Amino acid sequence: MTFYRKKYDIIVVGAGHAGCEAALAAARMGCSVLLMAIDLDKVAAMPCSPSIGGMAKGQLVKEIDALGGEMAKITDKTAIQYRTLNTKKGPAVHSSRTQNDKIRYHMAMKAVLEKQPNLDLKQAMVDRLVMENGRVVGVEDQTGFGYPADAVVLATGTFLSGLVHIGFNSFKAGRAGEFASYGLPAHLKTLGFELGRMKTGTPPRLKKSSIDFNAFVKHGTEEDPVPFSFFTEKIVMPQLPSYIGHTSKRSHQIVEKNLKRSALYGGIIKGVSARYCPSFEDKIVRFPHKEKHQIILEPEGLDTDEIYASGLGNSLPMEIQIQFVRSVKGSILSILSRRWKQNGFQAFSWPARLTGHRDMKRLPPRGYGPGSMPPAKLREGRRLFLTDPRRIWLLWSMILLHGAHGNLTACSHLGLNTGSCCGRIMQI
Repeated sequence: MTFYRKKYDIIVVGAGHAGCEAALAAARMGCSVLLMAIDLDKVAAMPCSPSIGGMAKGQLVKEIDALGGEMAKITDKTAIQYRTLNTKKGPAVHSSRTQNDKIRYHMAMKAVLEKQPNLDLKQAMVDRLVMENGRVVGVEDQTGFGYPADAVVLATGTFLSGLVHIGFNSFKAGRAGEFASYGLPAHLKTLGFELGRMKTGTPPRLKKSSIDFNAFVKHGTEEDPVPFSFFTEKIVMPQLPSYIGHTSKRSHQIVEKNLKRSALYGGIIKGVSARYCPSFEDKIVRFPHKEKHQIILEPEGLDTDEIYASGLGNSLPMEIQIQFVRSVKGSILSILSRRWKQNGFQAFSWPARLTGHRDMKRLPPRGYGPGSMPPAKLREGRRLFLTDPRRIWLLWSMILLHGAHGNLTACSHLGLNTGSCCGRIMQI
């Protein structure tokens, strides 16, 4: 195998929310970092709801911000609607949520990554970990080219053995229209790792000009929105409203009649569902007494005609999706710009497979631990950033960078579009 001439301290595989934060944290501490993505035009993509925050996840984003992360700053640069959730309850459970311009978010995060010293970006699909004497010493891409490193972070999102399901039609994809990674999960299995399968989904996108918004209740941004980041001084993006409506009795009849044709209830999908964002079939089966369910029409950006139809997610065939969407009052002429789909993928490994230091149990211990000193480069990084009173770097340095000396750190993606993955990779 031919190796790239430069050896890195850390290679991060995957450039979603988790991968971007991991790469930036390490680079800012003085480590040389390589961030690898299948498509650099999809760095920090927001393929599902282009939103940040919400209950629990909003808290994680703020904690990442307090640790010096980038996510909340990019959120404020690209947010087109701000809401504070749970305002009828006490302040301890208030939570921030934004709707973002998905294209601007991607471009803003990519610009930060490209300008960050010590950080390289490369477009490649990683197929294997390079092992030497039972230790990780780099990665190999699908062309057989190698990249050496002392540590590897996997933040692979929905791409490991990804399958997209629309009704009974299934095809390989990490996300709709994007390659899935099959070489890397196959290689991880040969190393003895147990991979669990999960699933997620996204609702159809509607053409804005085809919707009668008079049938919906306008839901604007807050009058005096509070920035997501502690470091944002002023919100400059134009603000757009969302619209709230409800499904009809006809909507429920269409879904109930076609349950056997759904990928979810027809036995096609194998995997553990997320606890949030249930498919509409789940709502019909679990809550048969309800006569209607809320839907929210949310803009995907300032310069696009696409509307995110939150609450209309399902795994039905395309012809049933069209009937279903048009059964909603105000959407009788709605045109689907993107169909809804379910995405099944393999999580890297269950939490039980990690040590207390977040290393994989099947790899040798790091060679240092509590009571012993980490490598000199990491010690220097801690001193450097702890001198900055605006940031708290110690926790981050202890957790994200413990994998030096050839260990492997894993992040199983459980929430690409919300930042929950970032919270897991850092184990805040």
